Amino acid sequence: MKLVNRAKMTITAVASSGTGTLTLGAASAGGFQTFAAAGVSNNDKVSYVIEGPNAGDFEIGTGVYTASGTTLSRTPTESSNSNNAITATTDSVVFLTAAAADIGPVVHANVTSLLAQTGMVVGDMAFIEANKNLMMYTASGWWLVGTLTNATPSAISGAAASYGLSTSGTATVVTLSATDPEGLTLSYSYAVTSGSLGSTATVAQNNNVFTITPSTSSSNAGSFSLTFSASDGNTASSAVSEFTLSFTPPLTAGTIKNGASGNDYYGYAVGCNSTHYAVCAQGANKLYLYTKDGTVVTGFDGLTSSNSSFAKNVTLSEISMAVSMSDKVQIFGLTSTTPQITISNPGSSSNSFAETVEISPDGNYLTVGDWRYNGMVGRAYVYAARSFTDSGGTSRTQGDLIHTHTGDTSGTSSEPRFGDSVRISNDYVMISSGNFGSGGKVYLYNLTTGAEVTSGVWPYTGGAYAFAGAISDDYAIIHDKDQSTGPLLVDLSDHSSVRRLTFTGGTSAYVKYYHCKYALTGTHVIIGDHDASTNSLSTNGAIYAFSLSDNSQYTASGVWPINGSAADQKLTNIADSGNTMVARGGNLVYGSWVADTNSLTNNGIAGIYT
Repeated sequence: MKLVNRAKMTITAVASSGTGTLTLGAASAGGFQTFAAAGVSNNDKVSYVIEGPNAGDFEIGTGVYTASGTTLSRTPTESSNSNNAITATTDSVVFLTAAAADIGPVVHANVTSLLAQTGMVVGDMAFIEANKNLMMYTASGWWLVGTLTNATPSAISGAAASYGLSTSGTATVVTLSATDPEGLTLSYSYAVTSGSLGSTATVAQNNNVFTITPSTSSSNAGSFSLTFSASDGNTASSAVSEFTLSFTPPLTAGTIKNGASGNDYYGYAVGCNSTHYAVCAQGANKLYLYTKDGTVVTGFDGLTSSNSSFAKNVTLSEISMAVSMSDKVQIFGLTSTTPQITISNPGSSSNSFAETVEISPDGNYLTVGDWRYNGMVGRAYVYAARSFTDSGGTSRTQGDLIHTHTGDTSGTSSEPRFGDSVRISNDYVMISSGNFGSGGKVYLYNLTTGAEVTSGVWPYTGGAYAFAGAISDDYAIIHDKDQSTGPLLVDLSDHSSVRRLTFTGGTSAYVKYYHCKYALTGTHVIIGDHDASTNSLSTNGAIYAFSLSDNSQYTASGVWPINGSAADQKLTNIADSGNTMVARGGNLVYGSWVADTNSLTNNGIAGIYT
């Protein structure tokens, strides 16, 4: 179809009594031009409009221009005469324009509607909604140009199948990503498709970023699912994520084991990861390693050594186990009784090297305390527990001594006993100097650089025998006997004090001098108090769970708190060196080496909660 600009002409004659071919005259007044001047050539097909001679008379159609006679044929498609040709006269005018069909295809609901169309000329386009076919009219009829498609946006990435929401109120941020095959801009949305947000959490959206902020109240625990969508306006892809806010320790009672003989001191030290737990029977110098269901690992059913103080302490990463003895630490895999490496005291013999020892959960670092070093000044060493490349890009070889930290004698005591407790995460090591000054001091060091952290609460100066309680990726706990309100919870993201952990419930004296053990799960502080008296038993000992978010005590009949089963069992009883309660990898293991069971004295017990 030939399209031109400002082509409008008068009519000098009309064939067939006004309904036939037009004989064209001059260009109409007002800045218009003749068809030929506008660029129309002989035999060009054009779209036209005739107006007049009467007000309201019009005819729209297509025609062929003939230059020799200056005529225009007429094929009406729409008119004031029921879409037939109107009776034009010399008082009518005709101008060229673009009809709707010239600009875009005629849209039909289905093929039946297409076939009913009339007045087509070669080159006309039509679109069928039902099958999305684009058609062109040719001399032999309608032909398919192509089928239009709109593909669904790509699968959404960035949304995990499930999320555990923080009980501290820290938001979970979900950033979605998807692409549209046609390059269209996508819009994102969400819908709650199972459960209910209620008071459990709020959802804020900024385009493709969704911020889910949980409640900090245990009364609002719950779960819900969000279906995220990415739409191009025609089709959408979706992804479903489940969100759970739980204030309940994910731990239920597991296996309890007993020492084989009197004075075995089974449970003198314990350790665990997500799949295994280990128990030291220090009185018998034996080590036991189990899978978390209580099955003993071959060769570790009482592994012993020629070293008379073998199995003073034990600590597990996800891939290895470190066992201490007099002036030595050995690192084992979790399947072989042959040690991978033996690390000896780099200084003079002190009888306290490796009394305190802990391996990082990822198995990269090993921290060893020696609080008797140099007349009880004390030291702590950081070793490579395996060969790896640290976060700073430095290659480490298993057994390398990476950092050495020495006690500070500037306090009032010349025997600060630095290294009397050590706790390690994947990023930091927390070391106490329990006799520093008049109340002890607790330090934090970066494992990669060895640098002391001196911001926030660090170093912490205590009022009475402060020590390193527990550490996780997010928090640290500092015990201070002088603080009757409870231990200090520290946020490791900025090293600020979160609050004193003031606990209620039970009969435990949580702040007693060196009578308690601490552990951290993702949602709870676990406290073991070997002096607790519960169930009408004297000093049977107990282990309690308290919410990190609101300090509320968790109880479950027959499960929490964990109570010693006999008087003087002293659950989690403090040993000279060993950890008697540890939480790692979703498990909790505890020991009581002074427990009497099976008519044996001090044979000891150990248990695991999974």
